[in-house]
Amino acid sequence: MESLESLNNRIEYGRKVDNVPSKVFFSLEPTLRYALIDYLRRKYKKETHGQPLLYMADFELVRLFEELVQPDDNTHKQINELHRAVTDYRLITFARRHGNNSSIIAMKREKLKDMNHYLDVMEQLVGTLLHQVNSTTTKRNKRLVSTKAL
Repeated sequence: MESLESLNNRIEYGRKVDNVPSKVFFSLEPTLRYALIDYLRRKYKKETHGQPLLYMADFELVRLFEELVQPDDNTHKQINELHRAVTDYRLITFARRHGNNSSIIAMKREKLKDMNHYLDVMEQLVGTLLHQVNSTTTKRNKRLVSTKAL
């Protein structure tokens, strides 16, 4: 399980890989899962304790995240855009394996060619989540220091 801090390295790796399927598979797909799981574990430990976050389907994980965190509109849009990209990638892979080359699949394939856009969105999302975790930790530490001073 990777932390939010190490996911930036995964995103950078994705920028260096040459082909789109590898970018999705090695960077985008696991990064979204790990970012949401790490954030929920760090910020909502009590609410998620005992839930098998690693084994949840992506859609269930996104739904749980949105239910607990109630993110702002921008974060909500970013998560949905990334989830859609991962889902489209899986659909394209499935269609290619089974010889289905419909116009919808071709359109989705064309949309996924701009992977740097999705990596930028992922980088912004990870940055937002990391900032929220760090700001909560800083506030908690300040409260502990002020209560110890009393």
